[in-house]
Amino acid sequence: MEWKLELFEGSPEGQQQKVDDLVNTFANTDLNDISVEDFKGLITLKENISREISKLYAFYHLQEAANTKDADVLAKLTELEQWGAQLDLKLHHFRDWFVNLEDASKYIEACTDHTYYLESVRRLKPHMRSKEVEEVLTIKNITGSGTYSQIYTLLTSSFSYDFNGQNKLPQEKVTSHYMDPDPKLREEAYNLVLTNYGEHAAILTEIYKNVVMSRDNEGLKIRKYATPISMRNFSNDIPDEVVTMLLSLIRKNAPIFVDYFKKKHTLISGKHDFSRYHLYAPYPGVDREYKYEDAKKIVLDTYKDFSEEFYLAAKEIFDKEHVHVFPSQNKRGGAFCYSPHNEETPFILLNHTDKRRDLFTMMHEFGHGIHGVLARGQNEMNYHTALPMAETASIFGEMILSQKLLANAGVEDKKSILVYMIDGQWASIVRQAYFVMFERDAHDLIVKGATEDKLNEVYVNFLKEQFGGMQLPDEFKHEWKYIPHIYHTPFYCYAYAWGELLSLSLYKMYVREGDAFRDKFTKLLSAGGRATPLDLLKEIGIDATDEAFWQGGFDMIKEEIEELLKL
Repeated sequence: MEWKLELFEGSPEGQQQKVDDLVNTFANTDLNDISVEDFKGLITLKENISREISKLYAFYHLQEAANTKDADVLAKLTELEQWGAQLDLKLHHFRDWFVNLEDASKYIEACTDHTYYLESVRRLKPHMRSKEVEEVLTIKNITGSGTYSQIYTLLTSSFSYDFNGQNKLPQEKVTSHYMDPDPKLREEAYNLVLTNYGEHAAILTEIYKNVVMSRDNEGLKIRKYATPISMRNFSNDIPDEVVTMLLSLIRKNAPIFVDYFKKKHTLISGKHDFSRYHLYAPYPGVDREYKYEDAKKIVLDTYKDFSEEFYLAAKEIFDKEHVHVFPSQNKRGGAFCYSPHNEETPFILLNHTDKRRDLFTMMHEFGHGIHGVLARGQNEMNYHTALPMAETASIFGEMILSQKLLANAGVEDKKSILVYMIDGQWASIVRQAYFVMFERDAHDLIVKGATEDKLNEVYVNFLKEQFGGMQLPDEFKHEWKYIPHIYHTPFYCYAYAWGELLSLSLYKMYVREGDAFRDKFTKLLSAGGRATPLDLLKEIGIDATDEAFWQGGFDMIKEEIEELLKL
């Protein structure tokens, strides 16, 4: 099952010309003493440009995700990078003018629906440079970190494996066995994948070094951000100190999972060592498959139980055939939801292999999709929310699915689900936070000439901190090379930890408040990105600067572990 890519009328060439015409109109607008009414019209035009560009990029990026080896699509994407850079140069005059405008208050006050966007543009001033420098950076970025991360995708998506009697399997077919009931298959799957990344370690490390240096040279040396992670925090509009607090809190609570994994091994072992190979070992005796159509029904039913509005949003995505379902050679691994603009139904990529984790992945990605549908009431500039908030609906969806499955499960099935849930919470919170901690060190070390061995050493030390006395097979030193986010979107991963802990606390609110919470949650998602994450949460009564709020998520995890041990 593949997606329909009916993103615009006419040909791609016609769409590209349409964008060119809009940009030329925008670029030729005289900004000297522009009236408030003309300014409002200019913002509307800028929204139209953003929307029409999104349609074209989505058309090609979605094709590339389905087949990363399509030479024609790759050539077109390269062309669009050059074209997009030229468009940026034409659009920069507005940003440069508005950032440096001595008094922008009359324009901001007149555009009440665009206040946050306009204030965000003004926030750029400390990091903006002269017109000439900005033009050079725009052109330079055509071959910047994004190009290196694209090479990473091209390389890793071509990997195929001979595994368990089958030949040339895509990576997703192998990694799905990380949770296999058979410990030999778990070990073989990890060993095969990570050894392969080790065999490509030299080139993967050089790609990563160039991603880091390209990004950080611009961000730190030219734009004067305080630290590499500050760039991500700035784009997320979350203060550095709040992110630091969150990461420190996670590190403080990590021993919860050290103890859990020891207890889990005692509970279910007898067939395998206390090793990282078996971290995701399922509870024995419960081996359920979820065929695609069955998983689809469960996802729709679960969202319908929570909210008719959520159900209709998810159903729209299925009905529009905006879902690419099964693994195939050269298809991008993992899963994602792509919401191009505020008038489009989101697209979802899956790699469904009939496992329980695929059911949860579907629930997760459709949470993103529901968020995208609900936020369409916002204008284009306020449509996309910051990355940490983008994980809220998806992880909350996994939470309500977990509770639905638990409510209808027998004792053995409950044990299995709780093990799966707690394993997943470690993966979404602690694992993701430690990726970011690794990135912080790696970005600092790479500019000092760090070797691959040094980066491996740093990564392994963080693994030891997470797992205590658990055996760490040597090939896990290559695991960081297998994480696409650190190549594509540095420091992204704390968004998962933020989203998981936030969703755990939101679920507690749901249990406590019922229908009143449902209205709050719908309001939160419908707000899109019209305010900072902290302000959006404040509107529904949450203080995200309070460490006690985040600790509440860990308290809920402790309750789940206690429930498992009682069973």
